[in-house]
Amino acid sequence: MSVGPPVARPLRPSALPKLAACPKWESSSDESEAAGRGQRMDDAFRLRIQGVTVNLPEDEHEAVSWAVKAAKGLSCGHPLEARESHLGIKVDGMTGTADLLCVSGRWSADLKSGQVRNYREQQAAYALGFMEAHFEEEWTVYLLFCDAREIVTLRFTLEEATEIVRGVVAGVHDPLATATPCEYCAWCAKKWSCPARLETVAWFLGMDPREVNLRKAIGDPLRLGQALDLLHAAADVYEDLRKEGAASLAKGITVPGWRLQAGRETKTVEASALLPAVSMAPDLALDSLGNLSASKAMEIWGRCSEAPFPMESVHTNRGAAFIVKTRKKPITNPTNQSNAH
Repeated sequence: MSVGPPVARPLRPSALPKLAACPKWESSSDESEAAGRGQRMDDAFRLRIQGVTVNLPEDEHEAVSWAVKAAKGLSCGHPLEARESHLGIKVDGMTGTADLLCVSGRWSADLKSGQVRNYREQQAAYALGFMEAHFEEEWTVYLLFCDAREIVTLRFTLEEATEIVRGVVAGVHDPLATATPCEYCAWCAKKWSCPARLETVAWFLGMDPREVNLRKAIGDPLRLGQALDLLHAAADVYEDLRKEGAASLAKGITVPGWRLQAGRETKTVEASALLPAVSMAPDLALDSLGNLSASKAMEIWGRCSEAPFPMESVHTNRGAAFIVKTRKKPITNPTNQSNAH
């Protein structure tokens, strides 16, 4: 089934949510650390479903383990397909690869790391591809947000999925479509020069938005310093406005384009609760607790022992260098100085 004319530039299902928000969005070649982490976890998830153990950092291991358990629970006894060669879809020139397929259950799944975001348009393309391949009229997609430990369920009919994908592709080819600033701007290849996004910056600089290109500042130290000055000042104002916006939203006042996000929930345990375990296996317990800051370790040592702290146990780690705003030197008046003498 065709869902529109051939695309002028290659599209992938993963780009559809961004293009739905802004038809002029273009993928950047810069790969973030988060993207690399996500791909690593995708690969581990597929292998774990197949019974292959993969070594991962602890946080990734726990997140993938949750997703594997959730997927097996969703299967209800139906066979699961996790071999990458069997997970590809083709939709009107677009290709993509899901993370899990359950043909007899009429569903597919995608592992998602990081924040819970919108993937409806991407998954409509996946659902459409699987429905066409397996001659189905309805399809379910499970999004396994492994870091958030949340499952989002999306259900599509063949008609709905076709309409969603066709609508996004049509928007991309609409000659009257314009760029729309959105949450995906930071991942766009045009983030340095998009007139719609930089209109406010252009106003501050007294420039035509079509001529603004912050990328040029990177090769010019003077321009780079000026751009940093501008954005540094704007950042201070932004934080104040964020506080005002949060206060308004907390009072029930609508702030268009913004919402309150619940704070991250944390759970703590008093150290004394571990005493029985520590007394039974002190070496294992201390290794599991990990490293302490040197100041905290010295504080604990000073409370428990009169012996000198073993300074040879302190390891120094230095973070990456970062840029900070320099203070302007006070301007002295040579005339006043000469008069003083």
